[in-house]
Amino acid sequence: MSIEELQKKLHLYAESHPPKPVRRSAVLVPLLYRGEEPELLFEQRSFLLEHQPGEVCFPGGRVEGDETPEEAALREICEELLVTPEQVRILAPLNAFYSSTDQNISAFVCRLEGYQGTFSKDEVEKVFTIPLNWFLEHEPDRYETVRTVVPGEDFPYELIPGGKNYPWKKITHIVPVYPDTDPVIWGLTARITDALCRALKTG
Repeated sequence: MSIEELQKKLHLYAESHPPKPVRRSAVLVPLLYRGEEPELLFEQRSFLLEHQPGEVCFPGGRVEGDETPEEAALREICEELLVTPEQVRILAPLNAFYSSTDQNISAFVCRLEGYQGTFSKDEVEKVFTIPLNWFLEHEPDRYETVRTVVPGEDFPYELIPGGKNYPWKKITHIVPVYPDTDPVIWGLTARITDALCRALKTG
């Protein structure tokens, strides 16, 4: 096979096998001002949902089509909390986050105005607020978790160096938990909350 033929085949293969797109999602971290001090608004996901029922989250979801992450986050908060775009004032972005499934998640802090406690019962079990100052004064507990490769029972260990003692790569994740919240705030939602507090403490 000539270099030209090899090059052509590789180009054709690359064109017919594009990289798998990264799953992107976006969330809004809503601040409510019902006095002088802001409160963070959280959702508890409906127990009828297939994915993560009953867990605490911020309003958000998948970025669709040609949406920007900010547009997706705004659409999701309007759908989940039954508010209008005019009630949502996006203040600033936070860092991008990655879920345990390597999903790219953009987070934005917003001020939610004129909110009357509404939400979509198809997606949300309830909403609740906690003063931002509480999180500024309370660090989450942090737990180390490890993700590693687990080969199937029929894996040909005898063909690789080290056999069953092969040093598979391990990826360590730190999972924050706020144990004194009810329902408990943990995982990605706690990571975003903790990032917000860190930004406010250092800014």
